[in-house]
Amino acid sequence: MRTPLHALGLALAAALVALPDPAAAAPLARAGRPFLAYPGETIVLDGAESEGDDIAYRWVQVGGPEVALSGGDTARPRFEVAVPGRYSFELVVREGELASTPDIVDVVVIDADVAGRFGEGGCAHAPGGALAGLVGALAALAGRRRRA
Repeated sequence: MRTPLHALGLALAAALVALPDPAAAAPLARAGRPFLAYPGETIVLDGAESEGDDIAYRWVQVGGPEVALSGGDTARPRFEVAVPGRYSFELVVREGELASTPDIVDVVVIDADVAGRFGEGGCAHAPGGALAGLVGALAALAGRRRRA
């Protein structure tokens, strides 16, 4: 004979089974490292290091001069840059109903002519110049430039 308490226990057990597994971790979006590029290049973003099983990708531009992003639902979308600037892209990956927190990557597009002038005794070489630190940081990023 089933009592109301027994029925309540069965209903509670069914509700617990329907709850999402607390051990199921959300996937992890990894949009890659910031890097330098030059106008006229085709840029390839790289979210392939994101973690999760059978994940879906969603890239969105969140800053900089507007570009046409091709393959925004893939691990490696592409776009072409025409003008210098800082371009920012956000990646969110989904695994079923679980979504990652967003990860953002910046692409700094510099004018090659301007970059060359810094190496010719411009303000980057002034002792203690604030621009010297910026140029040094840009030079370090240049080693991580990506091209299609």
